[in-house]
Amino acid sequence: MERRVPSRNFADKNFEDPKIMDEFYYTSGKKEAKKISLKDFEFIEFISEGAYAKVYETIRKKYRIRYAIKCLDNKQIQNSLILKQPFIERKVLLTTNHENIIKMYHCFGVKSKFYFILEYAGYTLSKFYEIPKNFFKIKKHLRQIINALEYFRSLKIVHRDIKPKNILVDSKEDIKVIDFGSAKFLDTGHNAGCEQKTKGDRHTYTGTIAYMSPEVIDEKESNTTAADLWGLGCTLYRIFVGERPFEGENEEVIKKDIKKCNPSYPDYLPKELVDLVKGLIVLDPTKRLGYKSFDEIRSHAFFKMSNERLEEFIQHKHTISQDKGTKQSKKPKDKS
Repeated sequence: MERRVPSRNFADKNFEDPKIMDEFYYTSGKKEAKKISLKDFEFIEFISEGAYAKVYETIRKKYRIRYAIKCLDNKQIQNSLILKQPFIERKVLLTTNHENIIKMYHCFGVKSKFYFILEYAGYTLSKFYEIPKNFFKIKKHLRQIINALEYFRSLKIVHRDIKPKNILVDSKEDIKVIDFGSAKFLDTGHNAGCEQKTKGDRHTYTGTIAYMSPEVIDEKESNTTAADLWGLGCTLYRIFVGERPFEGENEEVIKKDIKKCNPSYPDYLPKELVDLVKGLIVLDPTKRLGYKSFDEIRSHAFFKMSNERLEEFIQHKHTISQDKGTKQSKKPKDKS
């Protein structure tokens, strides 16, 4: 199995240099350096679009292996309020090596565009759990998300945009955390050259407002990864309820709802799930479950919940989804 080991020099190269080639990596213990271009890939399908990038499903022609290619437009980046997100994302991708975090195999530039060649994973978490029977996988997936967040903590990295859209499920039904443009190294030395820039006095938020922790909104971030615990709680709520815990017609309304920290919990939710989410969605970062250790989450009663309890929830969920189908179709599409 191929093990990616980035070269030191690659991480230090100027990202805006169109001559950037992919990093060195080891294959079966033999060091190789290979040049990659778009001609090596067959583009299959457009997957998604973000603030400064588009993602495509591709196949590498020579080996018939599937990859995701993230295409970053330099002009779009320069016109954005946040200019350094691609830098921090590349640095995180080069730093991490974990089974539940998406891997980057190559990175190169062509003219005004830059390309990340990434491991391919299929469904977003919310899409995967649209199928009721898949809830039997939730304990496994939660453990894997916890493992990824614990790994980030060991590297002093906070993701800051944990949400269903940024957690994928691959063909083996394993979790892959993605999208690190909002990430931050708590060791400030690693952030050199990756600082955020803003135009004028306007504040630039990092992450998605509806999943953003109150301390991030108030710009009172502590030197911890507690923001990701909040995002995890909001993600679990979204998966089980089908709606985000904090909603509003605009960002200001959502922020006020977040600071009230009083989401409603439908009666059909398992009490173990409600208790877990309530332990994560807490205003005080130091009081969140997992703040001291992720074992606090691993030992929670949620993981001891029987399949019969899950089956009961699935039946309720299926019935409610059918009843609300017409109403939900009239709501704005939730892209989370």
